[in-house]
Amino acid sequence: MNNRNNRRKIRELVLQAIYATEIGEHTAEHVINTVLKPKIEKKDKDWDFVERLYLRCINSREVADEYIGKHIQNWEINRLANMDRMVMRIAICELLYFEDIPPKVS
Repeated sequence: MNNRNNRRKIRELVLQAIYATEIGEHTAEHVINTVLKPKIEKKDKDWDFVERLYLRCINSREVADEYIGKHIQNWEINRLANMDRMVMRIAICELLYFEDIPPKVS
């Protein structure tokens, strides 16, 4: 599997984890143990990226929401579909905190 495919699958997994955190109202520790670890082992080379992306996304939610709110026109952020908002948060997080990911990828 190539790196692009890995990163796509990782983003899907992180989206599931964010959903479990926000909609399921679970703690980050619970989500890491029940959603992330069963899919990617800690010894896997992708584990660091998975964990960093997930934790950064949930810890920078307010920052991402500020960016989203500034750029949606004639719309309020709370009216966006939850899944759309979560996907945008992941992209914004990558743009702000992951310099090794080219902006066009995010």
